[in-house]
Amino acid sequence: MGFEYKLTFDDSRWYTENQNRLRADLRALPTFKAELPGNELRFKADEVPNSWSYDLRVFLRPQQIDIEVSSSTRSFFEDLRRFIERLRRHTPVHFVDDDGASVPLQ
Repeated sequence: MGFEYKLTFDDSRWYTENQNRLRADLRALPTFKAELPGNELRFKADEVPNSWSYDLRVFLRPQQIDIEVSSSTRSFFEDLRRFIERLRRHTPVHFVDDDGASVPLQ
């Protein structure tokens, strides 16, 4: 069973102006595997054997970043967390679940 999250931005202008930089930062993460049409980036931890081609998908939407976690692996616990922590150094960002509740990064 998967989980869905969102990264929302207090400053939507900052997000819009920096979307290409964020895409490059995501592509530089160790578990990045592919970018597909629709601004979809796929990640997979190679040490976890399964038949899926990804365990984490990130979608760069016009106003937010949507995150779909199909398997809780290093892609989620290390790479995505590192990305969010780095992002928070530049702008206020909120990691929320599909009900809109803030989720702490642990």
